[in-house]
Amino acid sequence: MAAEKAKGNNFSEHQILRVASKVCSISPGDILLIGGALALPEVAGYKRLRNRSDDVDCVVSDAGLEQITEMLSLRRECEIKPTKGEGCYFAQMDGMTVAFFHRDLRGYALTPDMFEESLIRKTTHGTVSIIRPELNIALKIRRGISKGKIYGKDGKDFATIALGMERQGEHFSAERLREYLARGVCQICNFGVPVHCMKTFEKYIMDIPKPDRAVFMPIVNECKISLESQCSYS
Repeated sequence: MAAEKAKGNNFSEHQILRVASKVCSISPGDILLIGGALALPEVAGYKRLRNRSDDVDCVVSDAGLEQITEMLSLRRECEIKPTKGEGCYFAQMDGMTVAFFHRDLRGYALTPDMFEESLIRKTTHGTVSIIRPELNIALKIRRGISKGKIYGKDGKDFATIALGMERQGEHFSAERLREYLARGVCQICNFGVPVHCMKTFEKYIMDIPKPDRAVFMPIVNECKISLESQCSYS
């Protein structure tokens, strides 16, 4: 079933993982997956709760950008192009759009520690490198603030990622999330409700299988308590 295309998707999960692994292998540790790719079952370690994305987004260090540019030039597969006004580059790999954010992600500074703290995930299509899951969620919250709403798909991704970490013997760190949000995210929040981001995320508990809800809610509550110290509306 996992190999089949979901309704409305151009690529199967296997195709996405193949491209993601191919990209990450070009310069291990310098090219990290972000966004919806972290919620793919083989990456998250838990079932996907929403329709998957049809592209691959990454952050790249200076070395990563240099390596991906050189590789594409040598293989003549495609050209990596800058996106005007977006602060990123993109390329078509195996027919799939891959975006590379360099130095900043729409104004959020990509610092060396983000690459140093990256994690490795093994999949049936190869190894991938990912940003810290807490940073991925912080970036989703930041996007929600800029758009004026927290997206439902981000709440479902939070559940998938947090529960997957638990299954792999890890734990979603409320403290790390708070630290990432302190980097200019909470300061621009205009929702006017205490810890609105977490309150929105917990609404999607009904999408989680009943046995796992008792695991998910303590994680949400930890995040609420941690964020109260810097939430402008607490």
